Formats: sequence, structure tokens, C-alpha cells
Amino acid sequence: TLLGGAPAAWAQDNVEGPWGAANGDIFGRARSDSIPVMYCANNPPTEAWRFNAQAVGGDRPGGWGSIVFDEDGNLYWRTTLGNNKLMSVTPQGTLRWIAKTAGGADFVFGAGWNSSSPIIGATRVYALGAGNPILAAFNKSDGTFVWQATLPGEPSWVDNQQPTPVLYNGKLYVLGQTDGFAANVHQVDAATGAVDWTSSINLPFAVLGTMALVPGVFPDGDHGLYFNTDSGSGSDGFGEMYGVRIDPVTGATLAWEADGGKVARSHVIYSPVTEHLYTHTWNDYGATLYVFDPVTGFITSNDPNDPSPCGDCPAGGHGFYDAGMLGWDDMTVLAGGFDGRIGVYTDNPDGTVSSAALPYTAFFGEYRVLGQLLKNGDGDPIFVSGTNSRCGDLGEDARVVVLNLAKATTGPFEDGPMYVDDVEVLQGPNIGSLSTVFADNFDALSLGDLPGQNGWEDDRVPPSGGTSPVQVIVDPTDGGNKVIELDAAGTSGGWHGCYRNFADTTDNIVVIRWRQWRPDLTDNHWPYWGDFVNDFSGPWTLGWDITQKYFPYHFDDPNGTASVAQNAGVWDTVEFVYDFVNFNVQLTITPEGGPPVTGTPVDQFEFAIFGIGFQLEGTAISTNVNVPDVVVPTGICVDHGFTTRGGPLTGPDGKIYYFHGNTRELVALEPTCRGDVNCDGVTSLADLAILLAHFGSSGGFEDGDLDGDGVVSLADLAILLSSFGCTV
Repeated sequence: TLLGGAPAAWAQDNVEGPWGAANGDIFGRARSDSIPVMYCANNPPTEAWRFNAQAVGGDRPGGWGSIVFDEDGNLYWRTTLGNNKLMSVTPQGTLRWIAKTAGGADFVFGAGWNSSSPIIGATRVYALGAGNPILAAFNKSDGTFVWQATLPGEPSWVDNQQPTPVLYNGKLYVLGQTDGFAANVHQVDAATGAVDWTSSINLPFAVLGTMALVPGVFPDGDHGLYFNTDSGSGSDGFGEMYGVRIDPVTGATLAWEADGGKVARSHVIYSPVTEHLYTHTWNDYGATLYVFDPVTGFITSNDPNDPSPCGDCPAGGHGFYDAGMLGWDDMTVLAGGFDGRIGVYTDNPDGTVSSAALPYTAFFGEYRVLGQLLKNGDGDPIFVSGTNSRCGDLGEDARVVVLNLAKATTGPFEDGPMYVDDVEVLQGPNIGSLSTVFADNFDALSLGDLPGQNGWEDDRVPPSGGTSPVQVIVDPTDGGNKVIELDAAGTSGGWHGCYRNFADTTDNIVVIRWRQWRPDLTDNHWPYWGDFVNDFSGPWTLGWDITQKYFPYHFDDPNGTASVAQNAGVWDTVEFVYDFVNFNVQLTITPEGGPPVTGTPVDQFEFAIFGIGFQLEGTAISTNVNVPDVVVPTGICVDHGFTTRGGPLTGPDGKIYYFHGNTRELVALEPTCRGDVNCDGVTSLADLAILLAHFGSSGGFEDGDLDGDGVVSLADLAILLSSFGCTV
């Protein structure tokens, strides 16, 4: 059915940039160099607003369904099973519309499960049925009905086992549902909804996710349509990867199929520079990155000669969630791995594939649900995605992460750094009656050098002492609050540290407590409670790299039960309780989300605590993890599941968007200080100077374009002035 005429402008409709389709464009590259990066380590995102889609008759996306954006930053998505609608909201979090039928009721796409995504054209938005073989078009401005096409020859669509259609030059390409032997490919006219043709191809397996289309890639100008699936074996002669030849006039034929990697969703990436197709997959069938020629099929993989399991798959594998993108050199594929690593695969001119991995925190798991690659003002590749949650066993919620891959390395790593927060010294006549002697959570301090702030002193000796004192930074593991960073430079002694003196304690019981986060435990940490910098004449302890435990007092642990193990990759609360009546000390370490571990008391012969110092001593180099630029806790606990649905994805306005896996709300993140152009954690005159220097010119966030419209204007000046004085 068709409502209204078909202006000629629609006859050549194409995907609107910069993110008008799932995975960004028809090549599946999942990247954009026009979406601004407005966040950094010193100015992380914070929650701007939430939108309750259920409260207005909608819902979150289903499964792998993606939020998509028009050029004005408006958001669109297809809702999940039990709702099955098409929605749009503004970048400010207000409902624009829910798509309507010709009669004005909410348009329901069927009763099946859905994980497809809308496609944004110049003036229209297109969406696929669920449990119903239809494709429909709506006006992008208000969600009013334009046309509905019923796809002929389709089997019963119990669930939506179809990938998102592809829009190119006024035609929509739809892959129908397999009947166990074959599936239909449909070409639908974007202007009228007329089905131009329907062709059947051999396809015994279900496909969902996204497809790539390469225009004119065959010798006579025919297009290529590509998708991948799973046959259950990588060597059974049934394809995991399919290449379909599209003649826009006469129909589709299966050009080739090829064995490949196991996936739960389709995502094929095309590089117009190498003219190759890529798929990032599980390692079950012998490799994790496959390379194909668009015309002839399989070329090679990152481990072409080994049977399963993969012998050259440094990131573990990919293929369930969908954080995969084409690097900015157009010959590298980046893919989120199973254990927090990012696979880096390079398609070399000699026909081989190089593999490497950038390690990050292991509990991040396979990055989910989606991901994208952006560029910051320095041209660095910025990887945006979400993580697993491990609330049940580690007490870790899902995170939104921003990774500057230009800063990352495959290793080996120098040990450290160590982050410290919430330092406390308390005293009292007994453990139940304590008062504070000294406390610092560092939030009131300025970012930068710690010494000189709140009485803290420098305590450094080379080579570990490096060139800079201990720093106050934004917490890179949880975001928001401030911590101090000890980072020992070198591997052969010295230390990087700090000290704070206070009035000597006088009571019977003294408790010394702090929180620490360490990516590894292979540098020595020497806490001491002396009367001045580097005063070890009184009480001190050691977190030893050999045992990775803290001693309670000096090296004393006569029965092997007094020392307590530190934990890497989580926040530990470390607590020493000194009893100056019975002359003993007892150590407890409590990992975040875990039970406390307490050692047995040991004798000590001190009479008071005089100050607190930390020294991190550089020892050996070990394999470690990269530290994310930005980590934003979400509060989502969906362990090993779909945590950040629909994203996280950055929109044209620079906000990061995702759906909360527990509450089903749409969440928007924006920089903590919107006017902090130079990313120093403060909106100041320095930022104003940058903006004024670029006023009236085109530019990015780093030039003062704070609203993401590509021009430094009065609107940006207003944002900066409203944020002036803001401090992270």
C-alpha cells in the first residue's frame, strides 16, 4: 500500500550520515570521523538524562538492535518483542514520535522477536517486520505512514531471523527467512514500496545482524550483498560466508559461499582501499579474522593452516556481540575479544594477516552490545563500547568504556600504576570508639601534582621516581571521583611516592585504612607511618611482589597466617589495626564486592603513628593491561548478557547513548564539564581563549564546537559560559 506520491528525490535515497544504519554505513565499517569526541580522561562523561520508553508506549531495542541517528542527532530504534514499534527521540531526551499507521494508530510490526534496526534516508526511515514479512516506510520528521510492502514467497516468520535491510540508490535489499533450504532476496523500491523482484538463493541457516553492500563490484557493474552465519562446522562445505550478486534489473544469484568462522550475528566489513571483505568470529573453526574477495570468495585468515582450536587468535575470539570496525588505515580490523582484549588484525600486502591484541581488564569480557570507532582532535582512534557485568562474583557492574587505541600497546608493560583513594587514620580507646586523625579522598584537590596540596609532600628517588611527582587524576577505573596515581618508572629500584604528616596518635587503638587499585602486583609497595618523608624508623609494611601479599608489620609473619593477598584489577580496602595496649597489629583486605580476608595478629613494638607515606618501587616488567581513557559505571547487572542495549554509541551531538539492561531506560552521557575544551578538568579562561580563536570557523570539539554542529558559534559560547568554572 502507498500513501501519497513519490517525488523524484526519493528515487535515489541513500543512508544518511554519519550513523544512519546499524554499523554506520553500507560497508559495515562501524566508524565515523565526523562524530565529535567530547570526553577524555580528565573530563569523563556523566549522565545527562534518562528516557523511559515504556512510559510512552514503547520499549528498548531487542538483542543486537542498534540505535541509529539522523544528521541532526535525533535517535531512532525498533523496539523489542511484545512491543514491536519504531520510535524516535530528540538529543535532549524528549519523544518525537512513535511511527503510525495510515489511520493514526501506533504501527506494530508483528508479534515476533526483533533485533533489526531502522535505516535512515534523506526524508524517510525504513524498518522491517517481526513475525510478519513486511517492510515499511515513514516520514522521518513526524513518523507518519508512507508505505508498507508485503514480501512475497516468505515462510511463516515466527521470529525475526532476518538481518537489517540495506538501502542504496533508492533500493532496499531485504534477506528473507530461510525455510531450512533456501531464502529469498527482495529488492524494494524506496520511493513506492513496490517489490521490484524476489530471487531465491540456497541458504539453509538463519541470519540476523547486518549485511554489507558493495556497489558495482562485479565486472558488469552488478552489486555485491554479503552476510555471514553459522553452519555448525568450519569445514563441512556449507558456507558461513555468503556473497550474493545483485542485478538491480533482473534479480539476485548466489555468487559464492565459503567456510568461515562461527558467529551468532552477521557483520561483514568492506574496505574500499584493500577491496576485501572481513569477518570477525569465534575461534572454533580455526581462525578469528577471515578475508574474502567480493567476487570470488575466501582468500585467507589470521590462522589459515591450523585446525581448531585457533593457534593464532590473541584476542580469544569474537562473534556474539558486535564491537568490530575498520581501522583508519583501511587495512586493519579492530574487534572486541572475549576477555577484555581488542583484536588487531592487519591485512598485509603480501597476502598474510597479522594478529595482535591490546589487553584491557579481563572482566570487561566481549565488548557489548555494539561499538564504534571515532577520531579525536589529535587524529587518535577512539574505541567506544560497553562491557560485561560481573555483579554476582566480582561486584563489578557493566561499564561504558572509551579507549584511546593510540595510547595502547600489546606489551610487555611496565608495572603499575597504582591508584589510591579514601586514606583514613583513626584512633580511640577501643575499636568501637574511633575518631578521625586524618582523612583525604582527594576530591577537593586540583588535578595535577599532589605535593603542595593539603599538606602532602613529595617522596621520590630515581629511577622509579621518574620526572613527575604523584598525580591527582580522575579515577580511570570507575570515573567521576578523584584518586592519586603512583606510577613507578623503571625496573631497578628507587621509588615513586608521597607523604603526609599529622599530629602523633595518642590512643590505645589506631586504624590505618585506604583503598587501592592495581592492574598488577609486581612492583613493591612500601607504606610507612614515620614522622617525616622516608622515615622507616617506626612502623612500616610491605606489599611484596614475590608473594603479592601485604605483611602486617615489617617482614613479620611467623606462622604464614598474618599476611593477606592483594587483588589485581579490583578496588581493595586495606586496613591495619594497631593495638598499643597488647602491642599487636592485624591486617584485613576487603576486595570490592567480596568478603574481607583477615590475617592473624602479630607482635609489634611501636607506641604511636606519626604520618602516612606510600612508596611504589619499580622492580620487574610483567604482562599487564592498558588503562582505559574513560570508564563510566552504569549500575547494570546482567552478568554475561546484553548489558548496554542499542549501543553504547556516540551520536552526532557528541553524547553517548545506550539502553540500561535492567531498567530498560535510554541513558545519555555528556562531558562532566561541557565547556572544558582543552580537557584539563576545568572550564576556564584557557578554554574561552581557544573558542574565541576559532570563532566563526568550522571545527571540532577541541576548537570550541561544543554542540557538535561543526561550527564554532554563539551557541557554543553560550554553552561554555554556562559551564564556566566547572571542575571535574
